[in-house]
Amino acid sequence: MAFQTTPRCIRACVCRRNENWSGLLHRFQQRGERIMIISSPKTSWTMGGMQPVISDSAYVSDTAVVIGDAVIAEEVMVAPGAVIRCDEGMPVFIGHGSNVQDHVVIHGLLEKKIIEGHQRYSVYIGKEVSCGHACVIHGPVCIGDGTFVGFTAVVHSSEVGKRVFIGHGAKVIGVRIADGKYVPHGAVIADQETADRLGPVPDDL
Repeated sequence: MAFQTTPRCIRACVCRRNENWSGLLHRFQQRGERIMIISSPKTSWTMGGMQPVISDSAYVSDTAVVIGDAVIAEEVMVAPGAVIRCDEGMPVFIGHGSNVQDHVVIHGLLEKKIIEGHQRYSVYIGKEVSCGHACVIHGPVCIGDGTFVGFTAVVHSSEVGKRVFIGHGAKVIGVRIADGKYVPHGAVIADQETADRLGPVPDDL
């Protein structure tokens, strides 16, 4: 277990599954620092006890919340107020260099999964994905490398390709979106026919 801290942020916090978080929590509490990176609670639908795994090169704000079976890869940024809650749908994976901006919510439905590679995930976010301010990403969801999810947008029960632009306030629900497609600001994409008609990302974006 290795971690460092800087004022008002958790710079790195690494823990493998089945390791004990109590010592880590105690050390942060001794320093007077808040930490909301915790194992999943026991509920009527899960035994709980699943712990986040966070790269030592990732940044997680001390006002963000990470609960349960989340894997946060190298150089990911999780901004203030973001919530990654893996107490129902799990696991959640956030790939290298992605960012989860202020007040983003990531959560998933119980027992509903997507398959990426040979693994099953509740939410899979690829490399260099930008999850814009206050968007909601609700599994089962897969978001491909280099995609932008706009401010307050909603992505639910969908497979989104690589280098997709999802505009501010848009809703993507229950569809597959091919690589390189453009979802305009405020658009509602809730059937496959509409998703298939989407055009390419404009050159000026």
